[in-house]
Amino acid sequence: MNTNDNPAPIEKFNAPTLQAAVDAVKEKWGADAIILHVEKRQDAHKIFGRVKEWVEVTARPPEPEAQPAGQESAPMPGQMFQELHSLKEEMQQYRSSIRQMERIHWARAQVESKPLQHPLMDFLTTKGLSKEYAMELIVDWTMHNPNLDVAQCIEDLDRRLPRTSWNALFPNDQGRCTLFLGMPGIGKTMLLLKIAARMRLMQQTDVLLVSADMTKPGPSHELALYSEVLEIPVRHLFKGADLRSLACEVTPQTQILIDWNGISPFHPEAWKALEEMRDLHPHFQVLLTASLPSDLSVWEPFHASLEKLPMAGLALTQADLEYRLGKAWEAHRATRLPIAFVSSGKNVPGELLDGASFPFARGLFQGYSAVESTKTAAISA
Repeated sequence: MNTNDNPAPIEKFNAPTLQAAVDAVKEKWGADAIILHVEKRQDAHKIFGRVKEWVEVTARPPEPEAQPAGQESAPMPGQMFQELHSLKEEMQQYRSSIRQMERIHWARAQVESKPLQHPLMDFLTTKGLSKEYAMELIVDWTMHNPNLDVAQCIEDLDRRLPRTSWNALFPNDQGRCTLFLGMPGIGKTMLLLKIAARMRLMQQTDVLLVSADMTKPGPSHELALYSEVLEIPVRHLFKGADLRSLACEVTPQTQILIDWNGISPFHPEAWKALEEMRDLHPHFQVLLTASLPSDLSVWEPFHASLEKLPMAGLALTQADLEYRLGKAWEAHRATRLPIAFVSSGKNVPGELLDGASFPFARGLFQGYSAVESTKTAAISA
């Protein structure tokens, strides 16, 4: 109940139109004025055959806000200044969030509305990235910088691709048993021999090569030949349980490299044999080997099977046959494993690049200068 002894004055405002009358009310009492009644009126007498009409608006000023008990009627100047400063900061943050949302929507619209005409997307797909991942990257990049700084894009791509280092796979103070897993004919044996050569020639590490191809009576020709040249002993594994006795014959610092026979991931028996071997060595790990030119999406349905094994990383072979370095991202997205090695050629020692230091993104963007001159105009259009 209003206990004010002086009620708010009520006035009538006349104007030719309703809008003009309401404007007069707002001019006097502001936008919060209370309109009580609106009526269209006219003169009772006709002058020269015309009727004079107008609009009458009855209004009163807004009611003052009730102050809680014990609260001062007006804030002190210092308090008022703090409230205004807080309000200003809040509005600045609000405007910033609005601009960020507009930038995100703009970037998505630029990519989703014309994905094939986008010069950078065209370039990324020709280098081996999928259209979905290229779109995801471009949306993220344009959200932060509409001009697409190529140097920042290269750094961002290298950060996004998980890698693992040589020391993480083969520590000097700890021997491990590494099984090379992959499909037939993709270069597992050559990769194993390159790693063994580096261990033997550069690090002077004790190495034991193990041939686990159950379909042959002895090691492959390449394994037997290079083991003799490198003076590395080689054994044959006839059944998985033999690994326990082999581990007892060597020192704890010996690196055991197992050349597993090529398997098809579609055969459940192959996964079962691998799961049985994981407990036969205290430091057992699996290095998945895949050919860079192959269709690496074949591993996508087998994430559950790979997760049951102690997967250490992904090695990419036959890099000399594949120039689309974006295939490295396809491999990671298909296997969800960090890149461990990149191998090319059939020479031992041969070229063996550590995945932790290989500049994938720099090679991917090589030649981007051809579209760099048009990217700003195309993206800003």
